[in-house]
Amino acid sequence: MTAGRPGMSEAVRLTFRPGVPNEGTGGLPIREICDLAVSMGPEALRFELLSDPESGLRSSLDVHFGDETRGAHALVSQLKKVAARLEGELGFQASWFGEEQSLAPADWQFCELCVPTVALPSGKPVGAALRPAQAFPNLLELARLNGSACYICVELQAVSQDLDTARRLVPAMAELDGVPRHQAIQDGIAEVLALLKADGWVSFEIFGTPRAETALAGVVETTWRRHIGSQASFIPADVVKFQWRAEADVESETSSDEVFLRRGPDYPGEVFALLTDAAAERIAAPEVPRLLTARRIETGAAAQPFAFLSYAHRDAALMQRIAAALDASGIPYWYDSGIEPGSVWDETLERRIETCAAFIACVSDNYAASKYCRREMKFADGADRPIVPVSADLWLWSPGLKFMFQEIQIANLAAAGLEDFLASVARAMPEVET
Repeated sequence: MTAGRPGMSEAVRLTFRPGVPNEGTGGLPIREICDLAVSMGPEALRFELLSDPESGLRSSLDVHFGDETRGAHALVSQLKKVAARLEGELGFQASWFGEEQSLAPADWQFCELCVPTVALPSGKPVGAALRPAQAFPNLLELARLNGSACYICVELQAVSQDLDTARRLVPAMAELDGVPRHQAIQDGIAEVLALLKADGWVSFEIFGTPRAETALAGVVETTWRRHIGSQASFIPADVVKFQWRAEADVESETSSDEVFLRRGPDYPGEVFALLTDAAAERIAAPEVPRLLTARRIETGAAAQPFAFLSYAHRDAALMQRIAAALDASGIPYWYDSGIEPGSVWDETLERRIETCAAFIACVSDNYAASKYCRREMKFADGADRPIVPVSADLWLWSPGLKFMFQEIQIANLAAAGLEDFLASVARAMPEVET
């Protein structure tokens, strides 16, 4: 931890070897060990998880107590005894802090989510209670589908009530009082005010990828941005920033406004539950062929005819099947995880859609429910791109798409298989030799 740990005198690190992270023959599961650590009143916690297709999963929990923590040494000893008793049963090892290095690999790139100050047109700052870690299960699954390694880190520091920061938000609340159309902003301010008036945590979330994995790195930003938008719709998408760097440590001076770093007393438990469940699912899930193949064009590749793959992220399995079929047929393609970190998302999508030889829409109820997918398809129609819709089984155009696209036949894989679909793509891209 580098964001400041003044006076910390006792610390312990629990390192979990590859294996099922939340099951065992007896004793406490890892999640309960995390909950036990939180109940001891530490000054800081750091949870790391490293997922690698070859070596499996590893995770660690650092627990820090300060000089003023009564019986800090005894608490550390208690945690070590619990870990030592369960060593081997649940597949983990314990060691003193400092004896183990961070799980963050060298020569990777690490992204920290940052939300700077957000204000009303009058200049009065607003806030919201965010939970950025809720995006991690999705990112872990995307890494699995891509056959990629990834790193997750959540660093938590215990804080007391902060009435000075709370006072900053009162003027905005007063200005919005009685204005129904701004109820979402009022609700966001009220929630974070409650957090600031009580003891809790500030939290820093980091996601890491190998430097070569530009495709996975590109989808991190849009996934996180969409999660923040679902939690606080009044935060403009272009306000959410991402700091990419070569180290996994939290910067001492972050660009996030402190009101967006505040978390409730139960947040550590939420994080541990999310990540241990996601890790268990990652172990149980079957391995899949790597999505990013030689036929997939890179973001900065030279101009060549290619298909644009549009899909809802919940339908990654369908997209994977389509990508594999395109590979086998020698058809180049591109999809949204190929965006470079820090690039402007909308501009990149627009450029790719405008220049694609065919727009393949993996349609489904998830697709129709996604405003982003609907926008992509309508933009492709406006750009006069050939549209080839494909579905896993029988699917009919739904409201929001039916008016514009009902005359386009959907390739139903369950009824006709991949051959008819590939034939439709070939007709849309006659310049590609398959």
